[in-house]
This record gives sequence, structure tokens and C-alpha cells, in this order.
Amino acid sequence: MILTVAGPFDATAVNDLIYELRGAGADAIAVDDIRITARSVAVLGAGVIEIDGTALGPTIEIQAIGSPDGLESTLRRPGGLLTLLEQSIDAQFQIEQRTDLELPATRRDLAPQAARPVE
Repeated sequence: MILTVAGPFDATAVNDLIYELRGAGADAIAVDDIRITARSVAVLGAGVIEIDGTALGPTIEIQAIGSPDGLESTLRRPGGLLTLLEQSIDAQFQIEQRTDLELPATRRDLAPQAARPVE
């Protein structure tokens, strides 16, 4: 599934969409070719929204792999996140179902930061 968001939005809206897709059972998520990991978070950088140090454009594309019907129905359910965002921000949301998504690998170092491997 590909969710395209065009218009004014903020880092909170991006995080909410990512968390909603995770909660709906997405197996993998990418935002504008940035693979989302457990440590990824959208923040307001120098006047733009950034994820993992990479700036997002004025239109973002969120790709999610998982049950197409489950992901879309979670986003579009009555009183759901898309309904709330459409009422609170002036952005347009478009969902496209795809069966051939290939998400990028993460650029983050996934080595544990606090733990050490067992020898």
C-alpha cells in the first residue's frame, strides 16, 4: 500500500501515520525511501520534517507492506486517523494498493548501542 500525503502537515502527523500502520500489522514501512526502524522518528529539523537525519519533501509517500485490506481499513475506519487528520489539517491523502512494493534497506547502523554480544 502507498499513502501519499500532499499539503501542510507536521512531524506529529507523520509519526501518527507510522504508528497507525505499525498497529495495523504492517510488516515493513518506508517514508520517502527512508526505511522505518524501531528507532526512527519524524522530527522538525531546520524548518523541515526529518526522519533519521533526512529531510522530507512537501509531499510524502508512505509505503507499507502488510495486509492491503487491513492497512487501508484501519486508516479509513470511521473516526480513524485519516478522518481526524482530514478534519484538522489541510492535506490531501491518497491510498493506492500495490502488490509489487520493494522497500529500501535502512541506512541506520542496527548494532546494539548499550548491549554487548555474548561470547
